[in-house]
Amino acid sequence: MRYFWNKAKDPKPRSFFDTGTDDVWYWPLDAYLSGDMLYVSLLAVRNKPGATSTDAFGFEITGTKLATISNPHDLPNKWRIQIRDLSDARLWLGVSIVPEGNDLIWYTQVSEGEGRGYMTAVRVARDKVGNPSNAWQHLAENGQWAPGLPGSDAAHVITQAISEMSVRYHPSIKKWVALSTGPEFPSPRAVIREADSPLGPWSAPETILEFPEMKPANPGYDKDTFCYAVKEHIEFAENKILLTYACNSTVIAKAVNNMSIYRPKVVILDLPK
Repeated sequence: MRYFWNKAKDPKPRSFFDTGTDDVWYWPLDAYLSGDMLYVSLLAVRNKPGATSTDAFGFEITGTKLATISNPHDLPNKWRIQIRDLSDARLWLGVSIVPEGNDLIWYTQVSEGEGRGYMTAVRVARDKVGNPSNAWQHLAENGQWAPGLPGSDAAHVITQAISEMSVRYHPSIKKWVALSTGPEFPSPRAVIREADSPLGPWSAPETILEFPEMKPANPGYDKDTFCYAVKEHIEFAENKILLTYACNSTVIAKAVNNMSIYRPKVVILDLPK
């Protein structure tokens, strides 16, 4: 694993996917590599009106974008990146992107207000992913695919609003596995759901990991620390679950001064029997 910074030696380094302004920034979701093209779904985020620099949740989502990288096999600091609009703030497209046949299924959060909503699914043909605006289909309540992005008829594939998760197939157990934090916020745990299809129906969430950083009995515990961003990386582990998560603090000064908080944590677990 190698890490790359954007303008690492610059006195004012920038985000890797840079908007060119400090008022709006991008958070990568999932990605899809197709030969010589890499596609990355990005949440577009801005400062919440009236928020102060000490407010850990002083942001709001404005929609999603699609980053297209035409030379992904070069070093990332040499990438040629183009970014286009995908959706407005109601749809968080590409929380997890799942190849299935000739299509890509995009797990999508339908936002119904802060912390509220559900997960639905949209799809696009693989050969249309570079310009999907007129090629979307959404999964409707009747279980059929309908043209366009989701509306009020969207299927509730998972009833939890999840901003970061992974959906991946495990051949050894012949199951699809969805990993995320639990439905509570802040959630002290990572949960697993299983299904025979990438669209479910999903089993009830079961705890697969309790975050040690959020256990009061553990050394270094801080009541302001919370954990999130659970994602699986099947390319690094065979017949196991390799997941990462991150922790942060509701007190920004603590995240700035404690370098052990805001960094990826890696955990390897056995697959469920």
